[in-house]
Amino acid sequence: REVYGRARREGRDHSAIQAAGTAAYTEGLRGRDAAADELMAASRDLAVETGNGYRVAWAHAQGALLLSLDGRLGDAVASGEAAFDVDPAAPDALAHEDLAHALWLAGRLAEAADLLERSAVRRPVLGSRRRAWGAALAARVHTELGQRGRARSNLEKAAATFDDDFLTWSSWLPWSEGWLAFVEGDSPHALGLLDTVAGRLRAIGALGYEPLVLADLATIAADADDRGRCDDAAGRAREVATTTGTELAAWIADLVGARAVLGRGAADEAVEPAVRALAGLDAAGYRLLAADAAELAGRALVDHDRQRAVAHLQRAAEEHEGCGAAWRRDRVLSLLTGLGARGRRAAAEVQGPASLTPREREVAELTARGHTARDVGEVLFIGKRTVETHLANIYAKLGIGSKRELIRRAAEFGLSDRGDGGGSVPDSVSRTEAGDDDRS
Repeated sequence: REVYGRARREGRDHSAIQAAGTAAYTEGLRGRDAAADELMAASRDLAVETGNGYRVAWAHAQGALLLSLDGRLGDAVASGEAAFDVDPAAPDALAHEDLAHALWLAGRLAEAADLLERSAVRRPVLGSRRRAWGAALAARVHTELGQRGRARSNLEKAAATFDDDFLTWSSWLPWSEGWLAFVEGDSPHALGLLDTVAGRLRAIGALGYEPLVLADLATIAADADDRGRCDDAAGRAREVATTTGTELAAWIADLVGARAVLGRGAADEAVEPAVRALAGLDAAGYRLLAADAAELAGRALVDHDRQRAVAHLQRAAEEHEGCGAAWRRDRVLSLLTGLGARGRRAAAEVQGPASLTPREREVAELTARGHTARDVGEVLFIGKRTVETHLANIYAKLGIGSKRELIRRAAEFGLSDRGDGGGSVPDSVSRTEAGDDDRS
């Protein structure tokens, strides 16, 4: 701030642009969003005024990161995209990495992975701290996508460069390594790494970043039944939310607090903060965190409202499926299948065609070609009633209600290779059969 003021008084525009941008970045990492907004705007506006396209792109890119930590994810993505619009040198201004960070939180994992890959191809990772941060972030994204080999490869690249602490970037190495360890079943190692990261961020005052790490730490601690760590994470998350006043910190405080309360066995008390976190995170577009909140609400409701529990858990699984977060999805589906017939049906609906058994797929394919239940039974050497039972299960799993709909959407479900895409009722199906077969 001191350099910025002096540079403005002396007409040193380039120094003023850099100083204001650096101050803005620092304030954002500290969770002081109003100050960060003011300073970043000053840096960007002066860069526009003086025709410094690189620094305009830099301001948009760093703005994307800071906005994503504040709770304004839609604005963050827009700011990251704007960086590429204003200057061809935007990739050198960390635009790939900053936009990928926002897309990660938005659950747009494949897009985030693609951006980070493009950055790695453009410039080598080894020796570049900014590229090493991108590699560590890529490790997290690939872990979410279930691509553990690629995650490990990126961690190795980051580890070869980060030999000391540098900004918040080097914290990403143990953070991503810890999350991968958790996914692979090594919770003790994961907790040790996440403890280190949370402690370092707290020590340097990076309150803007700390809630995201605390959310992961609480998830791992709850899974390991480490109530002490989970309670500590909840207390710290609430403290950070109170200090910074940012919306994201408040939503995460609710999320972590609900997880801690549930861990103590007070399921009734966990529902309200979990649902509150879900509402805020979902409205703001934090898809992965919102799915976590939905899962947590479902877990809290299991014992006293099974129907609502299944609905929340199904929503969580669907969100994870939509994000491509395979490990998270499978974790929720496993929980759903243990909740009786309603839970199994919900899990099957999430999986769609993939949930069909080999026999159900045979029945579905023959039915999609227009065969009656009797015809299908004759082909497969099973009874008509058995075929109808299979069809009832098929309809439930695919979320449809009739034979006509199955025929119409056959190509969508991967059940037809006919040139017309399965969109019309074949001649072999009479109008009566197509209309009346809903019961089967």
